Amino acid sequence: MQSLQTNKEKCWVLKDSDTSIGLQEFDRIADMLNVHPIVARLLDIRGFHTPREMDSFLSMESERLCNPFDLMDMKAAVRRVL
Repeated sequence: MQSLQTNKEKCWVLKDSDTSIGLQEFDRIADMLNVHPIVARLLDIRGFHTPREMDSFLSMESERLCNPFDLMDMKAAVRRVL
């Protein structure tokens, strides 16, 4: 595990990646995706191991999204908000 000190109050501890991606590769992927290298590492830890998988998750392609009205009581929630 690696600790990242972001400021005096907080310290992030990132679990090691299960892949063989090195820190420099995370920097390269982060540049490709226009995100911070920590975001690329977190995505890898969460199971998105290639730049394509990471970009697909970040762009939230419509086939990955569920219909919000499939959630229980969504129609009642909409009526309440309106």
